[in-house]
Amino acid sequence: MQINKKYGYIRVSSKSQESNSSIKSQKEQLIQNGIQPENIRIEVGSATNEIKNRLVFQKLIQEELKSNDLLMVTKIDRCSRNTLEFLKLQDILFKKNITFVALDLPTSIDLATNKLIATTLSGIAEFDDQCSVPENKKSQESKSDYDYPLNAPKKKKQSAEQCELDENVTDGKIEIVYRIKENPALIREAERMGKDQAAQKDVNNLIEQLSLGNDNPGIGNRRVKNLKNVSEARGRNEGRVYFREKDGKIEILAKSNKDNQNKVIGILQKMGY
Repeated sequence: MQINKKYGYIRVSSKSQESNSSIKSQKEQLIQNGIQPENIRIEVGSATNEIKNRLVFQKLIQEELKSNDLLMVTKIDRCSRNTLEFLKLQDILFKKNITFVALDLPTSIDLATNKLIATTLSGIAEFDDQCSVPENKKSQESKSDYDYPLNAPKKKKQSAEQCELDENVTDGKIEIVYRIKENPALIREAERMGKDQAAQKDVNNLIEQLSLGNDNPGIGNRRVKNLKNVSEARGRNEGRVYFREKDGKIEILAKSNKDNQNKVIGILQKMGY
């Protein structure tokens, strides 16, 4: 079968894995196996999460991958450690006639054979994961008191609307600089948005992806009309981040949900952005 376009997907469970070169290692393997750097998508999140809750992966399989394309990962558990979720993924890929390659698996030119191999070994990955639950659970519980995902100095959990207004992030691939704190009106609107936990989760994920060098996070990314070089990234739960690139850094100018979107854009216009 003639392959049209090749995509790679990288997933790490936490920012600590990024700091120990997990992302770099996966990226090097994908490039060595014919994936162009611009076709590699990166995400931070657990493989036990439902695929629909991993926005980068969801966008890749639902919007970017086309018939006769190829999806490559370094290991099968980069996609999922849940057999049911992996079956759903395999069904989507099979119906779209997409070749799936995990570098830790044998592969075949026959899509049906690949599907059988990958599904069988996904079950083994889930069994592996379940065996380590007691140890992992303790590790996860130790993190549950913190809700700031960008490796800022850890602090006790705050209300969602208090989070991430004034902490710059310098340890990602791209430095994130928060400008929201410079305007009380933007702070109020960010706090208003933060009361919507689903939207706040969107915003956290969008900023996480920006820090990893993904300049097209979420499900919609557009330049905002009447603003100078300001982009809006949107998540599935209507969380929105307004940002611009300046001097090699990403500046976070504002956050909103659908309800206060226009008000936030108006504030940015008055500020001269």
